Amino acid sequence: MTALFKSWHHKLFLAPIILFGMYPLIPEGQESFLPIFLLLTAVYFYFKNRNKEVFLKPFFILSSLFFIYLLSLTISSNVSYGLRKMETALSLILFPTCYFLFLKKYPVDFDIVKRNFQKVFFTANVVYGALAGYLIQFYRSPKFLFTDASFIRRAISDIPLIGEHPTYVSIFFSLALMCGFSLAADLKNRLSKLLVVLGMLFITGILLAIMSKGIIIALIASIFPIWLLRLKGNSKIWILMGLTIVLAIILSIPRQNNRFYELVDKQSFEKIDTNNSTNVRFHIF
Repeated sequence: MTALFKSWHHKLFLAPIILFGMYPLIPEGQESFLPIFLLLTAVYFYFKNRNKEVFLKPFFILSSLFFIYLLSLTISSNVSYGLRKMETALSLILFPTCYFLFLKKYPVDFDIVKRNFQKVFFTANVVYGALAGYLIQFYRSPKFLFTDASFIRRAISDIPLIGEHPTYVSIFFSLALMCGFSLAADLKNRLSKLLVVLGMLFITGILLAIMSKGIIIALIASIFPIWLLRLKGNSKIWILMGLTIVLAIILSIPRQNNRFYELVDKQSFEKIDTNNSTNVRFHIF
C-alpha cells in the first residue's frame, strides 16, 4: 500500500485516530465529538480520492446490529424512547460507513495507524490510572467507609471530569493491556519495552482493584488462547504459568474485597440483593 503520511493533509488522517486513542481522558460531555470528527475527516478523504469504490458486504455485516435496532422500532411501544436509544447506537453504523464506504480504496497504511493508536491509547490509560489513583485519595463516601472494591468503583464513577462507569473503565484498561502486549512484542529497545511492561503491571493492578468480574474473565478468555495458538515450544508453559499466577492473585484477594466470590456464593442465587451484581444479573436472566 502507498504510504499515507507524505503530506500535511494525509497526516490529518491521524488526528481522529489520536483523539480516539485519548478517549479515556476526554470528559464525558465531549466524547460525542470524536465520531463526528472522524466522519468529517472520512468525507474529506472520500472527495480527495479519485477511486470512490465502496465495500458493501463488510459494511452491512458490521452494521447489521444497527439495522436490527432500526427494524425493532416498528414494534416498539415507545418510539421516542427508541429513537433516543438509536442515537446512542449511531457509532454502530458510523464506523463501518467511514471505513467501508468513504475510505475503501484510499491508500491507508494501517500499520502506521495501528501503531500510533496503540501508543496513544496505552499511554492515555496509564495517565488515567495515575490520575484516578491520585484523586481517589481525596474521595469520601458515606455509604462506603472502607477502601474496598465497592469504594473504588464508586470513586471511579464520581471523579470530576474523568469519572466513568467502572465497567467502561475496565474495558479501556483491558484493551490497553492488549495494546501493551502488541507494543511489547514489536519494540526492540529494552528500556521502552520495560516501560511498557511496567505500565501493563500498573494497569493490571488497577483493573484488579476495580474488580469488574465479567471484563476480567473476558480478558483472560481472549488473551491466553491467542498466546497458546501463536507461541511454540516452552513458551506455552510460561503462558500457563502466567494464567496460574493471575488466578492465584485473584483468589488471594481477601474475600470482603473480592467480587469474584459472588460467583460461588450460594446467596448470590437466592433472594434478590441489589448490592450484588451477580445476583441482579441472575434474576434478570
